[in-house]
Amino acid sequence: VMGEYFNSAIGRPAEPGSIFKAVSLLTLLEDGHVELETQIPTNHGRMKEYPKMTPDDYIVKYEYRTKSDLITVAEGFKISSNYVFRYLVKEHYGKTPDEYLKKFYTYKIAGRYDFELDGFANGVVPDTKRHGYSPTDLIQSAIGYSVQTTPLHMVTFYNAVANKGRMMKPYVVESIERDGKVITEFKPEVLNGAICSRATADTLVRALTTVTTQGTGSKVKNAKSQIAGKTGTAWIALDAKYVQPGGSRYVDSEGRKQYQASFVGFFPADEPRYTAIVTIYSKPTKASIYGGTIPALTIKELVDKLYAMDPSWSE
Repeated sequence: VMGEYFNSAIGRPAEPGSIFKAVSLLTLLEDGHVELETQIPTNHGRMKEYPKMTPDDYIVKYEYRTKSDLITVAEGFKISSNYVFRYLVKEHYGKTPDEYLKKFYTYKIAGRYDFELDGFANGVVPDTKRHGYSPTDLIQSAIGYSVQTTPLHMVTFYNAVANKGRMMKPYVVESIERDGKVITEFKPEVLNGAICSRATADTLVRALTTVTTQGTGSKVKNAKSQIAGKTGTAWIALDAKYVQPGGSRYVDSEGRKQYQASFVGFFPADEPRYTAIVTIYSKPTKASIYGGTIPALTIKELVDKLYAMDPSWSE
């Protein structure tokens, strides 16, 4: 029997990939460590402390294109550079990882909150006191690895950015009625009144808008309403039985990978009314799948149809 039998939006925690870089950037901005114009050395996309780590190809291309050995935070976010966010989190929180990791609880990314539907899974984040913690967990969490979240966790965070830092609790039922009378009514509820300052939220909105107009999310730039959003692509860790001994846990014996590709954002960017996330999960494949393709195009279609339906938007 074909059909929907599992709610992946709330029940499938996984490493979200680069949509998590907005979490890292918000934290760095709010703590006063960086501004969008802050420059860091490109270092050919390599982390000096971790020479075996794969170099960031986006940085190599950036160096070739610009002939520069410096890159701004804004540019790193726009091109979704892993190196930039690993570097920044290592530089500012390497000696005090708990200062960074504890913020995930403020953002409701760790754990879960009350939700009307059964099956809402816990978000899992690195814990320096937990057995098996490694310093690489810190820099990997900066790019959406070594953390596990559901799409609902991430869309709740982005919605808080759209709300200038005010995080609202998602709900799906407006009221329960019997015989035409309202028995129970549900209203908007605040999860956290201030995950960041309004100024930080406004700065992050600018960065997210640049992603959709000039960066990895540019497939939505011609949508009927301007979108502030972020793409994310992550490899899904495979069951051990599919992994070669001593090999990567993300690649099977035939060289195939499974992807989780996402686009999350809100619109209109300057006065948000809707927040949305699209996440797709692939089968093992040798092809490459990105959040800036199918997920981004799906969001664009959603925006265009809402625009056509809403009389306050369309002519």
